[in-house]
Amino acid sequence: MRHVPRTECGMSVRRAAGLASSGFMPPDGERNAMRCEAVKMKQRVCAVVVLLALGACAGAERNAAFRSTETQLFAARQAAALPCSTPAECDRAWRVARRYVEGHSSTRITRADADTIETAPPFLAGEVYVWASRTASGGGAAVIRLKAMCKGMYDSDGGPGWRYDACATKILDIERGFRADVNPARSPDAPKPVAPR
Repeated sequence: MRHVPRTECGMSVRRAAGLASSGFMPPDGERNAMRCEAVKMKQRVCAVVVLLALGACAGAERNAAFRSTETQLFAARQAAALPCSTPAECDRAWRVARRYVEGHSSTRITRADADTIETAPPFLAGEVYVWASRTASGGGAAVIRLKAMCKGMYDSDGGPGWRYDACATKILDIERGFRADVNPARSPDAPKPVAPR
């Protein structure tokens, strides 16, 4: 079998050179070029359709992951609350909460008083800053709450921003660790003491 050289679109070199042209039809080289362009256009259209289909699937999957993570963030924020029953216990927990904020925020504390600890918003996206609040609940008791936030976590319409996944991971770690760090004896996640043998 003899090897016939082929052009880019699979036509023989002889036909692409226009050696088999007729008087009423464009030369084969021109027809071949038009065929090549048509094939390339069809390939581009197919590629765009495939990408759109994949994007739609990824979009639905991304939205489901976003909702799941938002549920976890809400639960972690609710759990990052520490009740205290006496003024002395609350003062001690407030001091430890301040150290926790200092140790976990990427920015410095800008305001700290008896009821609020705030850190400055960061300049860089993906950096976490932390606030704490102390709300009196009567008779010297109070609830200390922690709130971690992250620049670049959400876009302008409230959806996930370009740093959402990294921010959510950091916030979950910080808020989940708050109760155990501030008051390990009361935390349900605290390890049980081991009895000596």
